[in-house]
Amino acid sequence: MSFEAMAMVVTVEDISPINKLILILLSNYADENNKCFPSYDKIAKLANCSRRTTVRSINTLNKLNLISIERRKLSNNDNQSNVYTINRPSVRMSPPSDKDSIDSSDTVTPPSDTMSPNTITLNNHKVNTYTDGFEKWWKVYPKHKTDKKGAFVKWKKQKLEPMADELVADVLLRIEESKKWKKGIIISPTKYLEQERWNEVLDREEIDKDSYEYLGFVAQQAIEEKKALR
Repeated sequence: MSFEAMAMVVTVEDISPINKLILILLSNYADENNKCFPSYDKIAKLANCSRRTTVRSINTLNKLNLISIERRKLSNNDNQSNVYTINRPSVRMSPPSDKDSIDSSDTVTPPSDTMSPNTITLNNHKVNTYTDGFEKWWKVYPKHKTDKKGAFVKWKKQKLEPMADELVADVLLRIEESKKWKKGIIISPTKYLEQERWNEVLDREEIDKDSYEYLGFVAQQAIEEKKALR
């Protein structure tokens, strides 16, 4: 990544969100000479838009002189990925027309569950594409937090985002009641997902039915049931 290129483009104003996003993605791939050559398909996947929108956006950035394009061909005359050079913005840019920005069907949306984990660096700050549900679950999972990327791959593969609240609740329950977890015998987050441990019967500690605590619990339950019948 070229820090110079990233520093130049993050301050660019008056361009559409999709054009700004693709400009940042190109800068993320740029080398020390501010050049890069990702394919249209690669950029479209990372920007979560269509290939057609990507081509249109890159042409717009070229017209605004924010990038320069070197078109290449192979020896057999087949097309090869373009080489893009990130240019230093010289003047405040005018907003491109709607035709130069994005189709109504190609609105920018959060990354889907089928996308691979991806990180963009902005001024040395990493912006991760982990989903909200995964982040909630990862935050409550105890210990062994050493393979977040691997766990997220499992999360996406098993399409667990709709089950996020359920998995968070299962982890919290096991923290409170599992004999093994209380002793610190906890598998890694990746194995928990891979082995679908939320379906495993909870190994609660056995209750001593002769203990004062248990008898007190039973008595309290009886009192609450009587109150509910009044």
